[in-house]
Amino acid sequence: MSAASVRARLVSKSPLYSIPDSTYLIPVDWRRFHLSELINKLVSSTEPVPFDFVLPSTNELLSGTIEEYLKKNAL
Repeated sequence: MSAASVRARLVSKSPLYSIPDSTYLIPVDWRRFHLSELINKLVSSTEPVPFDFVLPSTNELLSGTIEEYLKKNAL
């Protein structure tokens, strides 16, 4: 059984890690680690880079799963 997913737009402030402007379907059980893996693949990084993810509705960093964030903020 696959996890539920959400549509997300990923944006980077760094030109070094420019991400294609697109909407991504992200499983809600993903954490920062999984999102960082996705970004590293999108930018063809040769070395893994850990990224932080600021969530726009609350301006806080993702610290658990996306699902936990959605439930905590009633989204």
